[in-house]
Amino acid sequence: MTYTTGTACKKRCVIVATDIWGFRAGRHRQVCDILADSLGCTVYMPDLFHGDACTPDRGPGTDAFAAWAKQWTQSSVTADLDALMATTPPACKVGVVGFCWGSFPALLAASGNTKRAVAAACFAHPSHRKIMEKVHGMVPEDVGEYYVGAVRTPTLCLTAGNDDPRCKPGGADENLIREGCPADPKFEEFAAMQHGWVIKGDLAVPEVAEAVPKAVGLISGWLNEHLR
Repeated sequence: MTYTTGTACKKRCVIVATDIWGFRAGRHRQVCDILADSLGCTVYMPDLFHGDACTPDRGPGTDAFAAWAKQWTQSSVTADLDALMATTPPACKVGVVGFCWGSFPALLAASGNTKRAVAAACFAHPSHRKIMEKVHGMVPEDVGEYYVGAVRTPTLCLTAGNDDPRCKPGGADENLIREGCPADPKFEEFAAMQHGWVIKGDLAVPEVAEAVPKAVGLISGWLNEHLR
């Protein structure tokens, strides 16, 4: 199942990867609609959990979380991304956006693990380090070298104040990408925000209400620049 929004465009499209709560949760669909409208293209948000998104009884901090999260491996995620990208026009430039857990599939695509290269990548309050290292048992140095360090895609990363320091401006991820990518990445921290704010932050809080559209605007602008 895929949430699809926007207008058909042979030149560019965007794939959005959700957080662990799936594409019916939070503001995922609203963000997709905004991106589709601002970019004048189709935005696809696949259900990478195949109807089995995380639920509070097996969410982070519970004994059941690791078993749930381990189901969504690199091979399963890339297979789904490959299948979706195969349905888009061959000349279409593809951008990927990942929120929280979604930065894991977005990173896989940006680092060349999908059959088709992507032209731009955006991570918002990313969790790829946590997912790859703590859930899938990857060695941190290998994540850095073989995934983050393998990114050759123009990359935007927006972090919250309590996100992994390696993903923040000046951190290991920015340095690794900057070393190998021909296009300079952009890393920006929203220090007053908490992890997940773009999708589930409380818009009744003025600071959140200001930060959410700013972040979405940065994502839209990055995609518009690199999907020309």
